[in-house]
Amino acid sequence: MKNILIVLVAIGSGVVKCHAQILNKKNKSNDTPKCYVGINASNNRYEAFYRGSASAWPSTTLLRPWSASFGLAINSRLETGGHYMAQNEESKSESEGVNGNGLSISTKLYDKRQSWVLPLMVRYSLYRKSKGRFNIDILGGITLLSDRFVAELTRTEGPEVIAYRYNEGKGLNIYASTGVGARYLFGKRLEVVGDISFSRVLKNVEPDVHRLLLGNSTGLTRSNSIGLRYRFNFKIDKPAPKEDAME
Repeated sequence: MKNILIVLVAIGSGVVKCHAQILNKKNKSNDTPKCYVGINASNNRYEAFYRGSASAWPSTTLLRPWSASFGLAINSRLETGGHYMAQNEESKSESEGVNGNGLSISTKLYDKRQSWVLPLMVRYSLYRKSKGRFNIDILGGITLLSDRFVAELTRTEGPEVIAYRYNEGKGLNIYASTGVGARYLFGKRLEVVGDISFSRVLKNVEPDVHRLLLGNSTGLTRSNSIGLRYRFNFKIDKPAPKEDAME
């Protein structure tokens, strides 16, 4: 949760620099908040493919629950934005026993995985109601996933190591993503948003590999999220013109 708050602060700073010119226009649209940041509870599943190790087999990665969202409204129907999620997992296990010769035996397992995901989506409002407060949207864009893992197995018999295996893999995957969403604006600033999206890795993969990893041959994975946004504008005051010095 602490990492999400840090990301939100960083995102807010970036939005200031990127979109100040848009929000500095003197017209009625200044009254409608164009930028947003938020926090989501989400469940994201993706296929992960690795490079650099022949023994690093593809896998599925599940990221949850918290992510930070950010975005910008282009007009009353069109928005662009995304959300960022990072996850670190680490596990250790050990089993011990005695073999037929009376020697102690043990097996140690160590696993570590570091992942982050960044969906970048455009959303268009297909249906609007209650003066634009309620919207049903269609989503489309790309998703970036970075995934890295380390797996280690050590098996000993007495003082002797009889088996040792080490495996690691890392990869940056790109997916085509699409979906639907709904949102409702409370007042002027707070908005509840829920999305369902589907992603497919932009990589030539045999249907049998998809079937082995996901149980389907299409390679489609699903993500669900629900969150709360805070909408806002930036008002940048221009410096007052300097008056000519009195002679």
